[in-house]
Amino acid sequence: MPRRVPDRLLARLLPEQADGVRRVSFAGMRWVPPAAMVAAAAQAHRAHDEGVPFVLVGPTDEEPAHYAARMRLGRVLAELGATHDLPAVREHDRQEDLIEVIRLDSVHAVDRLARMVYRKVRPRGAELAAALHRSVAEVGENVMDHSGTIGYLAAQTLPRRRELLIAIADSGVGVLATLAHRGAQSHEDAIGLATREWVSRYDQPDRGRGLPSALRLIGREQGSLYIASGTAGIRHFPSTRRYSAVDDAYQGTIVEARIPLGPAAAHPQSPPGDAAAR
Repeated sequence: MPRRVPDRLLARLLPEQADGVRRVSFAGMRWVPPAAMVAAAAQAHRAHDEGVPFVLVGPTDEEPAHYAARMRLGRVLAELGATHDLPAVREHDRQEDLIEVIRLDSVHAVDRLARMVYRKVRPRGAELAAALHRSVAEVGENVMDHSGTIGYLAAQTLPRRRELLIAIADSGVGVLATLAHRGAQSHEDAIGLATREWVSRYDQPDRGRGLPSALRLIGREQGSLYIASGTAGIRHFPSTRRYSAVDDAYQGTIVEARIPLGPAAAHPQSPPGDAAAR
């Protein structure tokens, strides 16, 4: 059996409930990754649907607190009737570098993420960029199909690390409930099945390719893919996997991809299906 380590990210995202209030705390975090922000938004959405007050305690340090606010996490929480202590910040147009926390409730939202991936990866090769464009689009569409609720997504370019970080999360039924009929007996089993070719909740022959394709492509570029659901998390590296766990189950699924970026292309092309390419 693989050795498991405590999943610190997932533990942060397990809401505490006291006095009828559901609370998630980012206090003490030196950086708030997109995965944490989309998962918090998803939990707030679930609390809203269940009629439970939700509170986010923001980072103690000013820099990560401003970053979370710049990613419009506070605005999303406020729209859901949740309470937070994130600061108000001046917004700038940085569409080329990030996608703020947004609802994953339409093909348009999925397409925006897929196109950003294409645009950023294109310098490493058109074929790779097109393949990742398709994989990311399918992963996003699968969240809408499988979760039973609204998901959230966000993306951020990290220039110093030459890396694109994307995250999708929901607070739905989770991977185990989705793939139990395929033989999954634990959250870890379910995550493993979700990364196998042609394994899906549905029986259609074109299903079950999004995550396996993304995993293969990202691994080939020396990136990583993290999938968490329930009590289990697995971070997939090119040649290894890191298993992590928490005591209580996270309600839903989180997918985070770290994609290395190459040097800027001299003449970047439009992503598949773009009007400029027709």
